[in-house]
Amino acid sequence: MDFPVFFAQTCPGMLARALMLTHNRQDAEDAVQEAYAEAMRRWPELADRVPEDWVYQAVKRRLWAAARRWRLHRPLELVVSLPARCSPEQAAEVRLVLDALSRLPRKHRVIAYLHWAEGLTAHQIAAELDTSESAVTAMIGKARIALDSLLGLTGVRDREALTGKVRRVALPGQQGEPGDAVAEALRRAENQLRAGAAEDAEALARISGRLGLS
Repeated sequence: MDFPVFFAQTCPGMLARALMLTHNRQDAEDAVQEAYAEAMRRWPELADRVPEDWVYQAVKRRLWAAARRWRLHRPLELVVSLPARCSPEQAAEVRLVLDALSRLPRKHRVIAYLHWAEGLTAHQIAAELDTSESAVTAMIGKARIALDSLLGLTGVRDREALTGKVRRVALPGQQGEPGDAVAEALRRAENQLRAGAAEDAEALARISGRLGLS
């Protein structure tokens, strides 16, 4: 596979992940563009490996470094593209999830996404981000309390926030055992962002143009 084909096939998913990890769309696009630029320079070395994993690791490193620099403040609404087939209920859930994530401290947002959307343990996250496991564990606990409240998963307030009810569905291989509602909400939001990014020709053109692929 040559690099332009690899970029076209993987960039929408990479941008969706970056948008879940950060409060700021420009930071997301910059991290994705910089990671692909580095991959393009190293393509002879990466082409026969698993380049998508390598690029994603580079995106995470950049956004984690940015999260450590950002001051805690209430950001502007994150502008995202959703697919044409997205229903009003699905769009409302994506907005709810992104708003909830935006209310977390920025480092907590990164940790929350890696833990619930990707299923990484505190130990794995600490190793990836070069931080202490105890710090990650503490952030997971605080993020859980916040997201349960913001997504309407505890108490009476906003109990119908997630498309009318608390949705607990079985994950593959769980034989009907309820899945984690926070994880499911984050994954549904990411799937919509991934489909929206694939249809967002303007954003893909911006990133590919910076790479000299247009």
